[in-house]
Amino acid sequence: MLFSSFLFSQGINITIKDEKGEPIKNAKAFFYEEGTESYIEFSLIRNGTVLFTPKSEYQSLRIKIVSEGFLPEEKVIDDFKISKSYEFSFQLKKDKEYAIEEVVISKRKPITIKKDTVTYNVERFADGTETKLEDILKKLPGIEVDDINGSIKYKGKSIETITLDGDNLFDSNYTIGSKNINFDMIDKVEAVDNYQSNPLLVNANRGDKVSLNVKLKKSILNVSGSVSYGNGYFGNRKEAYDFGGNIITLYNKLKSFSSIQYNNLGLSGNNDFTAKDTDLKYNKTIDDIRTTASLPTSRWNFNNNFIGSLNLIYKHNNSTSFKFNYYINNDKVSMNEQTKNSYQTDNVNFENNSSTNITKSLLMNYFSGELNYLPSKKIRVNSIFVLDHTQDFRDGFYRFNDQGNIRNLSFKQLYFKNTTNITKVFKNEDVLDFFFKLSSFRGNDNQEFLPNLEAGGLHSLQNVEAEKKVLSSYFNYHKKIKKINIIQSLGFKGYDVNLESFLTENTGFNNEKNNILYTDRSFFANTHLKYNYQKWIFESKLNLEQKTFGYNNQSENWTNNNFLLGNESNISYLFGGIDVLSANFEYQKRPILENYLYHNYIRTSYNSVQKNLITRDLQTSKSVGLKFWHNDFENQFLINTFLNYNNEKGQYFSNLNMDSDLISAVYFFSPRENNQFTHFFNLTKLIFPIKTKVKIKTFYARSSYFNIINSEDRKVQVQNFNITLGLNSAFSSKIRFENETTFGFLDYKSDVETKNRSIQNKFTFVLIPITNLSFISEFYTYVPNRNQKSTFNFLDITIKYLPIKTKYSFSFSLRNLLNEKSFVNTFTTDYSQIIQAIPLLPFHFSFGGSYRF
Repeated sequence: MLFSSFLFSQGINITIKDEKGEPIKNAKAFFYEEGTESYIEFSLIRNGTVLFTPKSEYQSLRIKIVSEGFLPEEKVIDDFKISKSYEFSFQLKKDKEYAIEEVVISKRKPITIKKDTVTYNVERFADGTETKLEDILKKLPGIEVDDINGSIKYKGKSIETITLDGDNLFDSNYTIGSKNINFDMIDKVEAVDNYQSNPLLVNANRGDKVSLNVKLKKSILNVSGSVSYGNGYFGNRKEAYDFGGNIITLYNKLKSFSSIQYNNLGLSGNNDFTAKDTDLKYNKTIDDIRTTASLPTSRWNFNNNFIGSLNLIYKHNNSTSFKFNYYINNDKVSMNEQTKNSYQTDNVNFENNSSTNITKSLLMNYFSGELNYLPSKKIRVNSIFVLDHTQDFRDGFYRFNDQGNIRNLSFKQLYFKNTTNITKVFKNEDVLDFFFKLSSFRGNDNQEFLPNLEAGGLHSLQNVEAEKKVLSSYFNYHKKIKKINIIQSLGFKGYDVNLESFLTENTGFNNEKNNILYTDRSFFANTHLKYNYQKWIFESKLNLEQKTFGYNNQSENWTNNNFLLGNESNISYLFGGIDVLSANFEYQKRPILENYLYHNYIRTSYNSVQKNLITRDLQTSKSVGLKFWHNDFENQFLINTFLNYNNEKGQYFSNLNMDSDLISAVYFFSPRENNQFTHFFNLTKLIFPIKTKVKIKTFYARSSYFNIINSEDRKVQVQNFNITLGLNSAFSSKIRFENETTFGFLDYKSDVETKNRSIQNKFTFVLIPITNLSFISEFYTYVPNRNQKSTFNFLDITIKYLPIKTKYSFSFSLRNLLNEKSFVNTFTTDYSQIIQAIPLLPFHFSFGGSYRF
C-alpha cells in the first residue's frame, strides 16, 4: 500500500535523462516559490523518475533539477494546485568543467580531512577480499574492530553509531550494519568527531562522541541487496550451512535495511541489546554457564542460530520522521566443558574437577521506535521507546568431583524504556533541552540441581526475582558567551529495586530468603563550563547532588541522606594542527550498596554461596590522567596513549571460607584504599618506502586490593601487561600479508605468587593471481599458558571468485584444516588457577555463492 501510494498519487511526475536519452540514476529536485532563493521543499530522484506531491499550493512554483556532473535545469509551474497532476521531462547536459575534474577524482587521495570529519576513499584501501563493511573498516587507519564482538573504536574512542548517508538507522546496535552491509555498495566511510545526534545542539554542545557515516555509491538502486548460500560438511559428516541475505531500500521518504542469517558454523547473533542500559537494569545473580575461551565463536560455538533484523526510517515530511528497529536472535547451543580448579594459599591447598554438558536455548526479541518532530527550525520533539524480551534456558548434566547432577538454569527478562526530549532554541541562540525518562525492568533467575542416581548429591532450587523501576526528569540550559560554553543542568532521578530470593535444598543453607526494597532519590544541579583560548581548551563539570537512599528487609529499615559533591576537570592543548595533549582530574563520592543487597545467602553455583553485610557507607574515588593524540592522517601516522591513576577509598571485599566441597563468600565494606595505575599506548605508521604498515599496541595495569581467606587477611598486588606487534603490507601487489603477535603477562602476588604467560600469533597471506580471484590463508597460533606447554594451531583457507560484470560471486572455504579437537585455556587469580578444556568445531569445508541485486 505504501509503494502504490507513491506511484499513483496526484502530484508532479518528473523524469530526467542525459543527452543520449538514458535515465540519470541520481539527482535532486529543489522546489522554490518564485522570487525566493531558499528552497521550500526537496526530493531525491533515483533511476530517472520520481512522483512528488508538494505540501502547499503556489501561484508560481519553480523546479530546479541538480545532478552531479550535469548542468542544472529549471522549469516553472504557474498556479500550482495539489489536486492536479503534472508531468515534466528534463534533459540535462554534461558539465564540461566537471568532466575535467573527474580525472582528478579518479586519482583522489585515500584520506581527506575537513573540519571534524575524516573521509576514507575505501577503494584505495581494498584488496579485493572484502565482502562486508566490517572487512574494510579493519583496514582503515585510526579505526579498530574487535574480532570477538565486532565493537568499533575510532582514535581509541568507542563509536556511538554507524549512519547510512547521514541517517541513523541502527543507533548503538551498529554491528547489524557493519556485519551485513555489502562492501560493493560503499563509496566512502566518514569518521566524525564531536558527533551530535540532535541537530539543534550542533552549535551549542560539541561533545567528544565519535561516529561513522557510510556513503553509498550513487549507482545504488531503490532496492538493492544480496542473498547468500553456503553448504558443506564437518569432518564428522555432519552438514554445515550458512544461509543469509540483506536488502536495502532507498526511496524519497523511506530508507530501510533488513538482514537474516541462519547457520551452524558458530556465527552467533549480537547480544549487545541485552547488555545495554546496565544502570537501568539489575545484574544477574546466579553464575552463568559460559565458555570463556579467548577465541572467536566460530572456533568453539556449536550452534543452530537464526538472526534477523529490520531497520527503517520513514520521513513523513520535512518536519516529521519515524524510525523502527526490530531484532530477533533464536539460538540453540551445545556446551561441553571440563574444568580443573586448583586453590592454593598459605592455609588452602585443594583441587576440584567439574564437567558440564548443557544445551542452551535463547530467544530474544528487541523492539525500538523513535518519533522525531521539528515543528520549526527552533523546536525539536523526540521520543524513543525500547522493549526487550529475552528468554534463556539451559539444561543438562553437571558433575562436580564424584557427584553427578542434572542442572537446569533459566533466565527471563522484560525491559521497557521511554525517553522524551524537547529542545528549544531561543532568538539569542541559547538552547533549553528537556528530558523525561521512564524505565521498567523485571528479571527472573532460576537454578536447579537434581541428584543423578548417586545418593547424597545436592538437591537445590534457587529462585531470584529482581525488579527495577527508574524515573528521571531534568533540563539542560546551553548558553554561549563569546568563547565560553555553559551548560546548566537541574533535575531529579529516582529508582526502586525490589529483590526476592528463596533457596530450598538439602544442606544447611535450606530456607535462605531475601525480601529487599532499595530506594534511591536524587536532586541534582550540575554546571559544565568549556572555555577556548587560542590553542587551549579548559573544561570543568561541577556536580551537586542531594541523595537519599534507603534499605528495607525483614530485619532492618533505614534511610540515609547525603549531600554529594563531584568534579571533572580537563585541560587540553592543541599544537601542530594534529597533536593534542590533555590532562584530567575527577573526584566523586557515591553509595555502592546497590550491587550488594542480599543479606542472606544465595547459591550462585554448585559449590558456592554468598551474602553481603549491609552498610550505609560511601565510596570516595579520585583519578588523574594524561592523554596524547597524534593524528597525522595524511602520512598515516597515528598515536594514541594515556596514563591514569585511580584511588578508591571504600570498597566491598570478600571474606572467603574455602574447602573442597564449598566456597562461602561474605562481602563486606571496608574503608581501605584501592589503587590502580593504567598505561595504554597505540601506534600505527605507514612506512611509505616499503609500503608496509607497522602497529605497536601495549597495555599495562597495576592494582592492589585485599581479601580474607579462611580468616587470613591477604594483600594482593596484580600486574597485567600485553604488547601487540603487527606488520601489514599496503602495496598494490598480487601478494599481500599481515602478521600480528601478542604477548601477555599476568602476575598475582600475595602470600603466594601466580603467573601466566601467553603468546598469540596470526598470519594472513593473500594471493591474487588474476583480477577477481583471491586465495586467503590464515594461520593462527595460541599458547594460553607457556607453563602448560600447550600450543594450538589453526589453519583456514578461503578462495573467492567474483566474475567480471556479473552480480554473482563464489567462494570455497576450509576451516580448521589441522583439525584441532579441543582447546585448553588457563585463568589465574590470587588464590586459584582454573584450567578449562572445551571441544572445538572440527575441520569443515563449504561451498558458497551470493547474488547481488
